Amino acid sequence: MKAFHLLGLLANAGLYCTVKAEGAFFVLGSYTTVVSERVDPLLFPGQVSPHVHNIFGGDGFDANWDYDTKASKSTCNTVGPKRDHSNYWFPRWYFHNPSDGSYTAVPAHLQIYYHIDHDCSYREEFPPGFKMMSGNAMLRSQNDDPGTNSNRYICHGGEPSGDVSQYGYFPKGFTMCNKYPGFSGEIWFPFCWNGEDFDPNNPTAHVTFAEGATGLTAGGGRCPSTHSRRLPQLFMEFHHDLDMFQGKYSATDQPWVLASGDNTGWGMHADFVSGWEPGVLAGLMKIVNPATNQTACFVGDGDAKSCFPTNEFWSEDEKNDCKVDPVVDEQVDGPLSALPGCNTIQSGVATATLQTGCGNGPSTFKTGGGDMTAIPSAQGGNSVVAGASSIALMGTGSISAPVIMQTGGAAVAKGVMAASQPVVTGSSNANLNSNHVPNPNPDPNFSSDSSDGSCSAPSSSSLTPGWSLYTQSSPSGCYIDPVSPQRLLSGVNLANAEIMFPGQGGWSSTRCVAYCDKKGYSMAGTEYGGQCFCGNDFSSGVQAQAADTNGQEKKCDKCCEGDGKEVCGGAGMMTVFRKERGTGAMRRNTGKYRRRVGI
Repeated sequence: MKAFHLLGLLANAGLYCTVKAEGAFFVLGSYTTVVSERVDPLLFPGQVSPHVHNIFGGDGFDANWDYDTKASKSTCNTVGPKRDHSNYWFPRWYFHNPSDGSYTAVPAHLQIYYHIDHDCSYREEFPPGFKMMSGNAMLRSQNDDPGTNSNRYICHGGEPSGDVSQYGYFPKGFTMCNKYPGFSGEIWFPFCWNGEDFDPNNPTAHVTFAEGATGLTAGGGRCPSTHSRRLPQLFMEFHHDLDMFQGKYSATDQPWVLASGDNTGWGMHADFVSGWEPGVLAGLMKIVNPATNQTACFVGDGDAKSCFPTNEFWSEDEKNDCKVDPVVDEQVDGPLSALPGCNTIQSGVATATLQTGCGNGPSTFKTGGGDMTAIPSAQGGNSVVAGASSIALMGTGSISAPVIMQTGGAAVAKGVMAASQPVVTGSSNANLNSNHVPNPNPDPNFSSDSSDGSCSAPSSSSLTPGWSLYTQSSPSGCYIDPVSPQRLLSGVNLANAEIMFPGQGGWSSTRCVAYCDKKGYSMAGTEYGGQCFCGNDFSSGVQAQAADTNGQEKKCDKCCEGDGKEVCGGAGMMTVFRKERGTGAMRRNTGKYRRRVGI
């Protein structure tokens, strides 16, 4: 994927400098968001923003983001280096179902390239709290901005005709993207700085691209005299997994839409706030070989891990566990009847209009205690109030069964969530424990008891090849899940079955194994009839205790919601499956990011 960047960087030799093909950058990767919600502290500080963002990085993220009081206090991040408290975000992508008009969030992960070469002139590190963005959410057609024109969308391994690539706008001509990393977007950031602070009223004034830059040559180059201070240049890739949408659209459809209501793709944008501790980036960029300008962090494949001591880089499980409780209480996953924030589809070519009247704008964020004022709903003038009776589900977006919902007198399609007016709230929820994860028995009325022995663990022949019930310590594959302080498996906590398998009734053990295998994990676990967990090993500090041998009256006795013939753990008990080592390359979560794929 980097080949075209190097061609662009080497073009126009009078303006651009020689950039090394290897080692002049390092890569950070995140397979999970720290939160997904309508918050944007750059353009809408302290407010509910107009559209949903996928947010990655440190757990110091906040609507009033600040390095000293927020970011520097973070305790984890989703990207790796422990001394990087930055946040990175981009608009969420949604699948607009051609059949029923519903919207469902597309699972995404992020890769961030830091270009740190000194071949044109010396680069300085980002100062703490530095802010910038690239792209424009309101665009619906091409303009002269190099960042916008560097947007590219790629379907890797597209069916039926192979890779599909398009600059600027969403491509058609495929029904699936079979090659890792799926359906991707990418964008360059400006890197020439004038020394001024970010201004929300003129967000691109303080930074710019190199002299003569265009979309194809947005990477690298000499900075203009007006913005002479040269910073590391960021390049972001947004990778999306389309598996759950297979068979739901044709090659002539264009079902992808950004959270802002953009179904063209021209409005793709990304944001960055620097939380790097002072001196860290400077150390990575330090020139250790003046003859070649080689930097201290100089890695042939870009993998950043080798540039940091092991104890200064979060493990994959630690990265995946890093979360922030959402502060805007609304459904953002789907299926939804409308995009969050009342965003309607605006196809252009004219610049889009900012949507208002659905809770975006100044708000008081609830931080615990007290009542919330009812906010008029976008649906028929009803209202919702934060608290134990709130109709929103803290951003889970899941529904336990297809429903008909009335919204101002109009019925919503079966199985589709009504888009609700958001409630700004804290993390209180009757079904969340002190660690902000659902209790093992969230619904006392739920019952999938198999006291008659009607359900059992699926056989190896029924599972994804290479997988089997994990019986090393337990003949039945049943283990105690301590829940607190960590789940038994914590690579993926409580994966959303309705998102991955909409309308199919929830998790089964077979389905959970297939999901974890696809995500690159080697262990899978089901619990309480309808919960799915993934990992590569049991969580750090958690001892796997077999239910069969502990002398307690505990057992895996819950039949799966998605297949009543299969067992899916029990109350605080997990049915565990494992993939045999060496039965296939782990596609993800290995710390080795496969970047140069296809083109």
